[in-house]
Amino acid sequence: MRSKAWQIIAGWPLGMLVLVSLLASLVDSAAAMDDGSVMPELDGSRVVVDAQTGLSYQVEVSMPDAPRPAQGYPVLVVLDGNARFPLLREARDTLTRKGPEGSALPLVIVGVGYPGAERFDSQRRRWDFTPPVPTDIAAHAAEAGEEGASAKGQEFVQEGGADQFLHFLSAQLLPMLERDLTLDPERRALLGHSLGGLFALYAQQRCPECFRRLFAISPSLWWGQRYLVQALDARLQDAEWCEALEGTSLLVGVGAREQSPREGHSGSQRDRLRLRRAMVDEARDYQRRLQQRCVSLSSELMIFAGEDHGSVMWPAARQVVERLADHEQESRSGESLRDRGSS
Repeated sequence: MRSKAWQIIAGWPLGMLVLVSLLASLVDSAAAMDDGSVMPELDGSRVVVDAQTGLSYQVEVSMPDAPRPAQGYPVLVVLDGNARFPLLREARDTLTRKGPEGSALPLVIVGVGYPGAERFDSQRRRWDFTPPVPTDIAAHAAEAGEEGASAKGQEFVQEGGADQFLHFLSAQLLPMLERDLTLDPERRALLGHSLGGLFALYAQQRCPECFRRLFAISPSLWWGQRYLVQALDARLQDAEWCEALEGTSLLVGVGAREQSPREGHSGSQRDRLRLRRAMVDEARDYQRRLQQRCVSLSSELMIFAGEDHGSVMWPAARQVVERLADHEQESRSGESLRDRGSS
């Protein structure tokens, strides 16, 4: 017997769909707490505990107002869920609905965030989203004064937990949701911004089969003395890794104003940092090199005119949803052709 059931209810403002956990019995409830994988609901969402690390995550799920596809729903995992989950949920429901009474894109949206955080948990995300780097690189980053390399102010900031976080997503959280919500494991998508974008690219490098669609918005490729950029060099020499990317897609997005001085602030320390990080140039070069070498990958660079690091997620959310809608249409067309061929 499953220890948890999932039910979607309506009735919140704007028709928000809320995930609630129903306990099948007191025995099942005790079992759920004993295995450490799931805790009771928190503020209309579920808190899931990583069985490997013991870290807790706030997980929000929005089911679509659309029939379930035969193979199960596709799913979009949104990092920094406390801040980004509402934006992607509304983008799906607003941009893909076919008329006032029509249904929206049959896409399940899963926000992964942190309990108690209003929008971001800076320390937790810096641990979860950053790759483990060799000691010498970490030392050089600290010596260069790289933000968050080893400390933030007087407070120590841990980094390098991306492998554990990727394992949590791919081996624990998503299999659980796929089982309980009838999701299609072959149609997983991942969206991350800033350090979350860095993590999306790292996930592609480490586990190309984990997500079919990746969206890396304003990826922090400067982090760790450009560690992920250097790691890409080795990946591009691996023909098997490139072959594993066949049939997958990547969108790298960045705001056009992310590396230019702000009006009226030229010469400030913050603007010097923007120039040094070269967010636009790094994103462009990463996507170009990846596509040139791994031709079976479908990748694209989008530079959002007039947008900065903080505002870029608004237009990016539209592009994410529209591309997933295109993929869904392609999937339906393929199914229709197969059905005709078999009749």
